[in-house]
Amino acid sequence: MQNAVLMRRTFDGQFEPVERTDAPEALAEVLANFVNSQGQVGMDRVGTALMAQHPTLQQGVFRMFLRVASVVAAAPAHFFDGRNSATRDFCADLTEAVRSGSVRGHLPLI
Repeated sequence: MQNAVLMRRTFDGQFEPVERTDAPEALAEVLANFVNSQGQVGMDRVGTALMAQHPTLQQGVFRMFLRVASVVAAAPAHFFDGRNSATRDFCADLTEAVRSGSVRGHLPLI
Protein backbone atom coordinates (compact mmCIF):
# COMPACT_ATOMS: atom_id res chain seq x y z
CA MET A 1 0.00 0.00 0.00
CA GLN A 2 1.34 3.41 -0.89
CA ASN A 3 1.67 5.98 1.82
CA ALA A 4 -1.23 8.38 1.69
CA VAL A 5 -0.72 12.07 2.23
CA LEU A 6 -3.54 13.09 4.51
CA MET A 7 -4.30 16.38 6.15
CA ARG A 8 -5.43 16.52 9.73
CA ARG A 9 -6.90 19.39 11.64
CA THR A 10 -4.94 20.20 14.76
CA PHE A 11 -6.51 21.32 18.02
CA ASP A 12 -5.60 24.93 17.22
CA GLY A 13 -7.61 24.75 13.96
CA GLN A 14 -4.65 24.52 11.58
CA PHE A 15 -4.03 21.73 9.07
CA GLU A 16 -0.91 19.61 8.79
CA PRO A 17 0.10 16.69 6.56
CA VAL A 18 0.06 13.09 7.74
CA GLU A 19 2.21 10.83 5.60
CA ARG A 20 2.17 7.40 7.27
CA THR A 21 -0.54 4.89 6.42
CA ASP A 22 -0.27 3.36 9.89
CA ALA A 23 -0.76 6.71 11.61
CA PRO A 24 -3.91 7.11 13.74
CA GLU A 25 -4.91 9.95 11.43
CA ALA A 26 -4.91 7.54 8.48
CA LEU A 27 -7.26 5.20 10.36
CA ALA A 28 -9.55 8.14 11.15
CA GLU A 29 -9.63 9.02 7.45
CA VAL A 30 -10.46 5.42 6.48
CA LEU A 31 -13.26 5.27 9.09
CA ALA A 32 -14.74 8.59 7.98
CA ASN A 33 -14.72 7.54 4.33
CA PHE A 34 -16.24 4.16 5.20
CA VAL A 35 -19.08 5.72 7.18
CA ASN A 36 -19.69 8.22 4.39
CA SER A 37 -20.01 5.49 1.76
CA GLN A 38 -21.51 2.52 3.65
CA GLY A 39 -24.02 3.94 6.11
CA GLN A 40 -25.81 1.96 8.83
CA VAL A 41 -25.71 -1.42 7.06
CA GLY A 42 -21.95 -1.18 6.70
CA MET A 43 -21.58 -0.23 10.36
CA ASP A 44 -23.63 -3.27 11.38
CA ARG A 45 -21.40 -5.49 9.25
CA VAL A 46 -18.30 -4.02 10.91
CA GLY A 47 -19.80 -4.90 14.30
CA THR A 48 -20.44 -8.46 13.16
CA ALA A 49 -16.96 -8.77 11.66
CA LEU A 50 -15.40 -7.36 14.83
CA MET A 51 -17.06 -10.09 16.91
CA ALA A 52 -15.14 -12.65 14.81
CA GLN A 53 -11.83 -11.18 16.00
CA HIS A 54 -9.84 -12.48 18.96
CA PRO A 55 -11.51 -11.48 22.28
CA THR A 56 -8.46 -9.46 23.36
CA LEU A 57 -8.62 -7.46 20.13
CA GLN A 58 -12.37 -6.95 20.49
CA GLN A 59 -11.87 -5.54 23.96
CA GLY A 60 -9.01 -3.34 22.77
CA VAL A 61 -11.16 -1.88 20.00
CA PHE A 62 -13.92 -1.02 22.44
CA ARG A 63 -11.36 0.50 24.81
CA MET A 64 -10.29 2.66 21.85
CA PHE A 65 -13.93 3.67 21.25
CA LEU A 66 -14.17 4.89 24.85
CA ARG A 67 -10.91 6.84 24.50
CA VAL A 68 -12.16 8.40 21.27
CA ALA A 69 -15.38 9.44 23.04
CA SER A 70 -13.39 11.14 25.79
CA VAL A 71 -11.26 13.00 23.23
CA VAL A 72 -14.38 14.14 21.34
CA ALA A 73 -15.98 15.29 24.60
CA ALA A 74 -12.95 17.46 25.40
CA ALA A 75 -12.32 18.81 21.88
CA PRO A 76 -12.34 22.58 21.28
CA ALA A 77 -15.58 24.20 20.14
CA HIS A 78 -14.30 24.95 16.61
CA PHE A 79 -14.61 21.22 15.79
CA PHE A 80 -18.40 21.36 16.23
CA ASP A 81 -21.42 22.96 14.64
CA GLY A 82 -25.11 22.07 14.37
CA ARG A 83 -24.33 18.93 12.38
CA ASN A 84 -22.21 17.21 15.04
CA SER A 85 -22.89 18.92 18.37
CA ALA A 86 -25.07 15.95 19.41
CA THR A 87 -21.97 13.75 19.07
CA ARG A 88 -20.03 16.00 21.43
CA ASP A 89 -22.91 16.01 23.92
CA PHE A 90 -23.31 12.22 23.78
CA CYS A 91 -19.56 11.69 24.20
CA ALA A 92 -19.52 14.09 27.17
CA ASP A 93 -22.43 12.20 28.78
CA LEU A 94 -20.79 8.82 28.14
CA THR A 95 -17.43 10.00 29.45
CA GLU A 96 -19.05 11.39 32.61
CA ALA A 97 -21.05 8.17 33.14
CA VAL A 98 -17.86 6.12 32.90
CA ARG A 99 -15.94 8.53 35.15
CA SER A 100 -18.67 8.52 37.80
CA GLY A 101 -19.07 4.75 37.71
CA SER A 102 -22.73 4.81 36.68
CA VAL A 103 -21.67 2.93 33.53
CA ARG A 104 -18.95 0.34 33.70
CA GLY A 105 -16.16 1.71 31.55
CA HIS A 106 -13.14 -0.25 32.71
CA LEU A 107 -12.17 -2.75 30.05
CA PRO A 108 -9.08 -4.55 31.33
CA LEU A 109 -6.24 -5.58 29.09
CA ILE A 110 -6.76 -9.33 28.76
